[in-house]
Amino acid sequence: MRSLSQPLIALVLTTILAAAAATETEVTVSGQVRVREEIRKTDFDKTTTDRTITLLRSRIGIEAVVDSNTHAFVQFQDSRRMGDMDQFGNYSSGTLADGKNVDVHQAYILVDRFWHDKLGFKAGRYEFTMGNQRVFGSVGWNNVGRAWDGSLLSLNLENVKLTLFSMYKAQRDNEFYDADFNILGLLVNIKKARLDLFGFFEHDGDTTGNFTNINNLDRFNVGAFWAFEKSGFDFEGNAVYQGGRMSPGPYDPITEANTEKLDVSAFMIQAEAGYSFESSLNARVALGLDYYTGDDDDTDDKFKAYQNSYYTGHKFLGYMDYFANVAGKPYETAGLMDIVLRGQMEPSSGWVAGLDIHVFKTAADYVYVPETGNPENTSDVGIELDVRVQTNTVRGVHLEGGLSMFFQKDAFAGTDNGEPGYFCYSQARVDF
Repeated sequence: MRSLSQPLIALVLTTILAAAAATETEVTVSGQVRVREEIRKTDFDKTTTDRTITLLRSRIGIEAVVDSNTHAFVQFQDSRRMGDMDQFGNYSSGTLADGKNVDVHQAYILVDRFWHDKLGFKAGRYEFTMGNQRVFGSVGWNNVGRAWDGSLLSLNLENVKLTLFSMYKAQRDNEFYDADFNILGLLVNIKKARLDLFGFFEHDGDTTGNFTNINNLDRFNVGAFWAFEKSGFDFEGNAVYQGGRMSPGPYDPITEANTEKLDVSAFMIQAEAGYSFESSLNARVALGLDYYTGDDDDTDDKFKAYQNSYYTGHKFLGYMDYFANVAGKPYETAGLMDIVLRGQMEPSSGWVAGLDIHVFKTAADYVYVPETGNPENTSDVGIELDVRVQTNTVRGVHLEGGLSMFFQKDAFAGTDNGEPGYFCYSQARVDF
């Protein structure tokens, strides 16, 4: 719903307020304005310079609670790179051009009691997360964030909550065959055990560019998330298995390649254990592991690389986001192993400082061609350091900043003569 005009927003607000006056309705307004400046150089190339961008994200949400049971929530969002062009190719800062950049980030109906006290329903566009967001995440760091179109049906019992979810990743409205990309799943939350069990199926029926009747993807995912805290110790872990079938790529009519589906067999495991010290510093140290399987043979009919398509990568796999999207990279299907040491403390009231040290390798070897020499197999990646500081000591605003460095291996950088990558940012956020 791009290019939503300001008059239309005013009309929506007026309609909601008019409805509130006519029924037993409570209306609340919430919002956020966030500004972040970034300086980054991540290409490992000594001949290029760093890039500086400033990002602005503005959100305003209106929630109407009707008859203490039904919630209608609409959240408008404007996401922009400051000083950039709008979708019409015009610079929208300091000019008379209207960027028309407002979109509906979320718009949903939530029913607490759907004919039964323990049955709930949600439909529309909304952020969807599971566990610690290593499978489904909202990617709050991103200047847009991830939201889904779909529906949820939940059964909330005393010790267990069941959630059936259906999301529409793509509805292509093809009149000749089913070309949609749908996700259907079930989440089981065992409350006292802090255990989530889940399974979901991804079906991408689009056959465009593929051999007749080969869907792009028919994949199931089954897994679990568990967390606990006791006597200063904390732990969280994920495990997911992927199976099914997928297209190997576009059909080549000359070589007749890619006429058979690949069998998917991949998994991920993640665990992090930490300890919080009882002191004025409120310090915590933790050791974690993320492991995503890779495919070590691209000539067989198996696909063994775990694809983490919907997670919040920035939150876990380094602030420099080298692994948020690896499509098209030499190590795209090589998987990943990340061993991370985390530390955090409060040096003074209202201040939090943290340090993460990541040691990255690929799970399977990938091919590296040195600038001088023969191709070789390697699992080399590099080490990333992330330092961050946050404070709420200025009333009404949350301030945050950080510095990251990535010390690359030659194979990962794609050059024998590269330089470390770096990234720094400062951010101010006001919530209301």
